[in-house]
Amino acid sequence: MHRRHWLKLAAAPVLACSLSTPLFAADKKSEDTEAMVSKGLEWLRKNQNADGSWSGQGNSYPSTMTGVAGLALMMEGSTSKEGKYSEQIAKAVEWY
Repeated sequence: MHRRHWLKLAAAPVLACSLSTPLFAADKKSEDTEAMVSKGLEWLRKNQNADGSWSGQGNSYPSTMTGVAGLALMMEGSTSKEGKYSEQIAKAVEWY
């Protein structure tokens, strides 16, 4: 995984957390933030390994990366049973 991709992976939970605690009024900035979070979550969905895990560059830190990615998906509101990313979360849980 290229460094640029790892940074996207690392930024997704931070951006997801920013949606749970609004720091500013609903304006262009919050719309942009929501769009960035959605884009990051979609990137996670598309880049999940077939076995349900995620990993860093050179397949490093799979447990950590899977935990962080799963947390980001759960911050969206999904669980392993329901929600937009339920399939990805369920696969991550099964991987552990």
